Amino acid sequence: PDMNVKRELEGYQMADYIAIASNHVKESFLLHHYPLEKLFVNPYGVDLSMFHPMPEVEKEFDVIMVGGWSYQKGCDLIIEAVRKLNIRFLHVGGIVDVEFPMERGFKHVDSVDQSLLVNYYNKAKVFILPSRQDGFGMVLCQATSCNIPIICSKDTGGPDMKKYFGNTKAISILEVQTVKTLMVHIQEMLKFVDAQSANTVYYD
Repeated sequence: PDMNVKRELEGYQMADYIAIASNHVKESFLLHHYPLEKLFVNPYGVDLSMFHPMPEVEKEFDVIMVGGWSYQKGCDLIIEAVRKLNIRFLHVGGIVDVEFPMERGFKHVDSVDQSLLVNYYNKAKVFILPSRQDGFGMVLCQATSCNIPIICSKDTGGPDMKKYFGNTKAISILEVQTVKTLMVHIQEMLKFVDAQSANTVYYD
């Protein structure tokens, strides 16, 4: 409702500082002439006791996505890319506004307790998040903590994370969210992963 938007905008004006999680969100505030000195970029963290590599777990899936299955998260793009590449895909989370394909190559698991997510992350080779808009995407921190290469859109905290990790090849950024570009990034990342040894550490 317009009332909620009005209240939020007035709240921004009243606040001394606005804590935001990524630089792309900062740029959106600057686009609307919000004072730079009032913006505080504070990226999300992750509990490393909960999210960590599990080398003993078999990589049953090529690609995984964790979170709400929605248009906002680019799940329609994931469906077509997985179909055309004929790869094994796992989704963990709730179904929002995109129907999940009940067909070969796709597996869905309803939302689980956060303490159990580590078991699912470690079942996949690559994590994807082709969001059309996303403040950061805490799942990116969770995936990297499990030593899983990630593919994400520029409209997440992915570009920030890539910079933090020294421009690593294990983080691939989608500048344009299309089925074709997502397919290319998935193919390249799977080749990258398959070329590494089993004990490769992607993030320092």
